[in-house]
Amino acid sequence: MRFLTLAVSFAAPALLAQSTSGSLTGLVVDASRAAVPEATVKITNTGTGVITRTASNEAGAYAFPNLPAGEYRLTAEKQGFRVLALNAVHIEVGARVALDLQLEVGATAEVVEVSAQADSPLSYVTPTLGGVITERKVLDLPVSSRNVLNLTTTMPGTNGANFNGARRGNLNVQMDGINVMDARINLGVNSTIFASVDRVAEFRVVTQPVDAELGRGSGQVQMITRSGTNEFHGSVFNFHRNNALNANNWFNNLNNVPRERLIRNQYGARVGGPILKNRTFFHFLWEGQKIRGADTVNTTVWTSAMRRGQYRFFPNVQNGNANALRPTVDVNGEPLAPAAGAQLSTINIFNVDPQRAGFDRTGLVQKYIEAMPQPNNFRGGDGLNTAFYTWNRPNSFDENNFNLKVDHNLTDRHRLSFSWSNERSNELNGFMPQNYPGLGEDLIQQRDSLFQGTLTSTLSPTVVNEFRAGALRPRFRFFSPWEVDPSIVATTGGTPFGVDFGTISDPINIANDPQGRISPNYQFFNKTSIIRGNHNYKIGAQVWFVSTVGFNSFDVLPRAVIGAGGVPVANFPNVPGIGPNQAGAQNILNDLNGSVTNFRQALNAPGGPDPQYLAGEPKQRSWKAPEFAFFFQDDWKVSRRLTLNLGLRYEFYGVPYDPNGKTVGLVGGSQGIFGISGTDFGSLFRPGASDGALTQYRGIGPNTRNPGAQIYNNDLNNFAPVVGLAWDIPGLGTKKTVLR
Repeated sequence: MRFLTLAVSFAAPALLAQSTSGSLTGLVVDASRAAVPEATVKITNTGTGVITRTASNEAGAYAFPNLPAGEYRLTAEKQGFRVLALNAVHIEVGARVALDLQLEVGATAEVVEVSAQADSPLSYVTPTLGGVITERKVLDLPVSSRNVLNLTTTMPGTNGANFNGARRGNLNVQMDGINVMDARINLGVNSTIFASVDRVAEFRVVTQPVDAELGRGSGQVQMITRSGTNEFHGSVFNFHRNNALNANNWFNNLNNVPRERLIRNQYGARVGGPILKNRTFFHFLWEGQKIRGADTVNTTVWTSAMRRGQYRFFPNVQNGNANALRPTVDVNGEPLAPAAGAQLSTINIFNVDPQRAGFDRTGLVQKYIEAMPQPNNFRGGDGLNTAFYTWNRPNSFDENNFNLKVDHNLTDRHRLSFSWSNERSNELNGFMPQNYPGLGEDLIQQRDSLFQGTLTSTLSPTVVNEFRAGALRPRFRFFSPWEVDPSIVATTGGTPFGVDFGTISDPINIANDPQGRISPNYQFFNKTSIIRGNHNYKIGAQVWFVSTVGFNSFDVLPRAVIGAGGVPVANFPNVPGIGPNQAGAQNILNDLNGSVTNFRQALNAPGGPDPQYLAGEPKQRSWKAPEFAFFFQDDWKVSRRLTLNLGLRYEFYGVPYDPNGKTVGLVGGSQGIFGISGTDFGSLFRPGASDGALTQYRGIGPNTRNPGAQIYNNDLNNFAPVVGLAWDIPGLGTKKTVLR
């Protein structure tokens, strides 16, 4: 046997084709570089033992257009020639490799063994730029979050959510060929399905695509998940972090507050192996995470005296906390005379204004006072009547993810693969965190699922078809504190409502309201690869059914905002020496007395041609937008050194609409936006002009009185031609200098 070394490497990916595999093409030639037709070319996955066969055509060309990422052994043979065997041929995700096979005259019983090394980008046959984070790097590079997407920034041309300066909306992130991005909120490089380092085998980042198969963004991230092999492999892991050796921060030490807490456990197990050797394989991963933390926060509360209605001040001196330039209280909360001989004044705040002669009559304020902790930090508030309660607010996060992948070879011509994910997480105090201990915790729930199935069929030695279907269903739910515990909010006449205080931190955080969303994305893809002579044709199509259903309840829970309202606070100017503290005293009185300056509530309509606005109805928004694309690609090997990449892509993005009749458009189309001034930009800035009409809105789309109308007209001319080349410049050595 002869042992040779051959440098082999891989092309950048065909990503929007959603291909989770790579391709291997080339020519079978003899010693004179003449084509060798009808040679048997066989490639064997060394991990699974699965064999794929093809034959060279009349031009000597062969192709394996859909090879799962992994390590292979490649052989070529024909009567009258020695068998050529290449070992350690590594196919990366999305790779497109050109590898010519030269047969030597001899007996077929003789085998020429060749060691192939995947380390030279000069073998790429496409001008697309990108790189691969291999399995070894995925496991070895430190990522505390265990999310492989954090490794995208190690690739040239990436900067957080931007690839080569493009907008974050120009990104396409896929897992096993399925887009896994949030369809409602543009988050840049993200995946609604957790991209764990123990789940993702490898992934490719593309920063400059030149391929008709690509679309939906100039930046691409393509991940493939782990598969089983003929041997059982697995791991059990637990990563623990605590604060045993952490130092407290300077401010906590200053205020005698314990150090913040962070206890994190990331744990799980995975196993993969054969169900039927050389035929059916599986890989299963369970991964969990528990976080128990506590962050330091400052909550403004009333002092003990103020809770009894006793307002304190030094006459004609602005109250100041212990950090003020002129403090009226020391760090322990004891009154501090701002000048020699100054005497502390105390008034019963309920004896000043007869309209506000006591606590609120509902008992709500006194209920909150009972739950209110005593101040422990007099470096906030005014020191004498309000101060800080500094504490470590607890938070928690619990997550469990289950992932399964099964690969099955139906025959030597048909390969089936499917993967499934189910993820659940709960986060406490991550949405509207509580202000007081034990009162008003919120909750975030996330429930995500992903399914994808792929059927790859070798229809003939020169025709391969790939079909894929997938369903992504990310679900988010944000529970407000009063959903977790309805008893914490006030009620009047049986109707719950929130209260917005003016001088303390609200006992119940009403900064936000319940909300949620689900954004299902159903995807279908088909691609056919055809080898004809020196041409590798690919034709494909893809359909997306993208929708999103979301709601929020902003102000659906009525809000009572504390203040003077229509009845001004009386008599405070008559209090001797209150001067600079008058406004503060009046505001506290309004809070204690429950004086309401306004009461608001949002009314929403469920939709329809004749919407009715209802109390308690959340604001719901649903959007649907069908999309489809098709492409044609020809990778033409013009010569041994030159490959041309020619293609055409068409994309259709449907006009989004709300199926519940909540889509709104302008009467008269875009001309209606100019209003009474006219109908175009020339009508602007013309005082007194009245050529147009007042801007009016109307419901458009399904379930409205104008079902055939759209926000804008369909855009039907989204054609994108592609021209690229990879030229191994002659005279400089074989694959020494390549122009793309």
